[in-house]
Amino acid sequence: MEQRLEMARRATNATVVSLQEMRHAEAKIASTLDFVEQIQEQSHIIIDDLAYRLSRQTEALRPPSSGQIQNPTSRFPDLLLSAVNLNDIRLSLDTLINVVVSQGLENQPFQFERAKLLVEEHLQDAITRLPRIHDTASRQSLARQIDALRDELLGPETGFFAHTTARLQFHNNFETLRAEHLPMIVEISDISSDLTQNTLERVDAATAALRDTINRVIWTVGLTIAAAFLVIALTNGLVIERQFNRRIRRLTQAVTAIARGTSTIRLP
Repeated sequence: MEQRLEMARRATNATVVSLQEMRHAEAKIASTLDFVEQIQEQSHIIIDDLAYRLSRQTEALRPPSSGQIQNPTSRFPDLLLSAVNLNDIRLSLDTLINVVVSQGLENQPFQFERAKLLVEEHLQDAITRLPRIHDTASRQSLARQIDALRDELLGPETGFFAHTTARLQFHNNFETLRAEHLPMIVEISDISSDLTQNTLERVDAATAALRDTINRVIWTVGLTIAAAFLVIALTNGLVIERQFNRRIRRLTQAVTAIARGTSTIRLP
């Protein structure tokens, strides 16, 4: 029993360590998701600013009266392509971030590999579209955001998918340890239940025996006290009767002596 308990203790410690490591990886994943959402918001601000400026430039091509675009073959195609390019960059970033957020709640290895491939594809697509942004400052700002996003997601040691891989491994180890040691834990639990049941039965038997002993002691003490009172009563009765008879006898003798004329006998 002691050996089994020692084995159970070691198994429990290993399981707790694996569970703690899994929780640590999940905390890292949650922190990464928060950072990714911040990058998404900042990227949206940059893209929205660029889109707004493109729309202003497009509106400038329209005369205030007719509403028709002046010389549409001049700048309008470039502006349209720039707007489409910005929309594609936004779509790629939003798609990969949605994939990452969804993957943060999954423990499926096949979905994990597919999610990683999708993120790499959408990142590469966004990177290849960056040179088409003519505004240098905005292009550099957006490039920094995408670069930070790539490091945060695909870093070999501290990236999102590294933490996800670790979480998956720790989860598998936890499930394996639990499956391996569950029969032993159940057996120890059954043995413990049997011991507890036996102990309770012994306690109940000892309690019943003690109760019987107490009852016998109470009856014995009660009978002893009753017998003592009876003896005392009989003794007192005998003593009183003897003293009464002795006085009666002396009184009779005194009366007899008086009747004979002998007065030397005194009454008690």
